[in-house]
Amino acid sequence: MSLSKIEIISEMDISIPKVKGNYGELQQVFLNIITNAFHEMKNGGLLTVRTSKLDNGRGVEIRFTDTGTGIEKKYRNRVFDPFFTTKKVGEGTGLGLSVSYGIIEKHKGTIVFETKTVDESEAPGTTFIITLPELIASA
Repeated sequence: MSLSKIEIISEMDISIPKVKGNYGELQQVFLNIITNAFHEMKNGGLLTVRTSKLDNGRGVEIRFTDTGTGIEKKYRNRVFDPFFTTKKVGEGTGLGLSVSYGIIEKHKGTIVFETKTVDESEAPGTTFIITLPELIASA
């Protein structure tokens, strides 16, 4: 995998509200998603990371969009299952997205994905969408 062939675009909304969360755990989630995206873009591609306010203004949405191969239909309902992986032996444990799901749930957020393979679209890829609630200050 050559990182030099992957372009990263950062589209951060500086007006998003603060969220309550464990920095290290959220960092782990983001790293798991980014690592998976890089793995699916072996020949290069584009990774866009975008933050925005939720429509109701009471939280944050973080989107990780890659131009990788997409997730095959037969695997989509297993993506967050513990020990499930499509990687070769020694390349992954199948715990990254399962652990990430648990962390986001613990933070009262959601994690979902949208994906299209080369068979489904001329522009394949996957977007992981994480929502986290706004930090409500105590009075």
